[in-house]
Amino acid sequence: MPPKVSAIPHFPMVREENARQGFLTNQQYARLRDALPDYLRPLFVVAHFTGIRPGELLAWTWDKVHFKQRLWSAEQPVRTAGSTRRLSDSITNHVC
Repeated sequence: MPPKVSAIPHFPMVREENARQGFLTNQQYARLRDALPDYLRPLFVVAHFTGIRPGELLAWTWDKVHFKQRLWSAEQPVRTAGSTRRLSDSITNHVC
């Protein structure tokens, strides 16, 4: 069977001005999460595990959370591509 690609094309890399930095190790995450007051902990956990933008997180309200279906939704125009996200075990273990 012949190869699917005979040559790998060159794709020039675009310089990123807004590259994300400052990721936490698991140990740093746990220490910071445990040090936060109870009212901030759910926001921090959701932000950490979803990578949600601050504006979207601050627009989030509990009526958009569907715990039984393990989903949460954001209304447009907050998200432009898809409006529903699944709640992971890591999130529901700390938020629920």
